[in-house]
Amino acid sequence: MNMTGYDVHGSIMLSYTYKEEFIAFSILPSPDGPTLYSIKGLSYNKASLSQGFSDEQSTPFRIINETQSATKQVFNPQQHCTTMVIFNTNGMDRLKLDPDAEMPVVEIPSYIHRDDAEEIAGGFNGREIQFSREIIVTDTPDNALINGGSFNVDYPVEVPPMSARELNLSINRIIMRANGELTLVNNRNDKEIKLPFVVTVMQPYNYSCKWEEATIDE
Repeated sequence: MNMTGYDVHGSIMLSYTYKEEFIAFSILPSPDGPTLYSIKGLSYNKASLSQGFSDEQSTPFRIINETQSATKQVFNPQQHCTTMVIFNTNGMDRLKLDPDAEMPVVEIPSYIHRDDAEEIAGGFNGREIQFSREIIVTDTPDNALINGGSFNVDYPVEVPPMSARELNLSINRIIMRANGELTLVNNRNDKEIKLPFVVTVMQPYNYSCKWEEATIDE
């Protein structure tokens, strides 16, 4: 039974007085064997941190009032201004992870606004999340906003009878990437292995909301 979690390839040489033979073989990991690896933590090459920027404009909220009375609504941008984190780890797919092992809490690159800073730049500012092999979507802290304020704010609007309003939302994001090594431990023998990874963090640092008139038949 192959319990290593790896595909095993090899060959056997049979030697006779009159000839030699080679037999190649492959052994797949046993589906019934125990999962072997747990994630212990990660470390960054902090000099590898790079960044870029992106802008997104959309109309996520539209109100049509076809009644004879005015109506009031609010829009909260927090759920649209989330931070996305992606860990891309080479070689992870060939390892069997223990599904019962808790993923570690790890630091990610982040942006924090400082009034004395002359530019928008990401760094390692102590923000931590729980590691995941899936895309992580999490709230963005208000200390990332360059103009102060909060992401969790209601923007009210009153829509007159037989009219419409739509809200234009503009989000500015910083995109940070960093390289590092992920440390895993073999649950059978406590030996560690290291895998390279790249983390990508897409974090808003500014947004604006503006209600505009719209035709009711659009």
